[in-house]
Amino acid sequence: AYQCVFEAEDKDGHRGVRLSKEIVKVAGKTMEKNMTTLGPYVLPLSEQAKVVVTLAVRFVMKTLNKLFKTKKFPAVKVYVPDFKRGIDHFCIHAGGRAV
Repeated sequence: AYQCVFEAEDKDGHRGVRLSKEIVKVAGKTMEKNMTTLGPYVLPLSEQAKVVVTLAVRFVMKTLNKLFKTKKFPAVKVYVPDFKRGIDHFCIHAGGRAV
């Protein structure tokens, strides 16, 4: 985040904000970290369980591959949870009717 946003003057002397090219990468990493932190609080238990199960299966498959020194056991991708389910549960849509 350091050195991504600058306050500077242009050639006409107007003050403004200048963004570096690194801002997209920094913003992506920050969003990933925030979602990882928020996940256990906003995701339903079914989504959390899917993540835990895939992590456990992945660990077992890697361990078996190392144990037998082979690549017979397939690599399992980590389940990416559906944050929309959790966010929709807690956040009220701004375009909806007042309750």
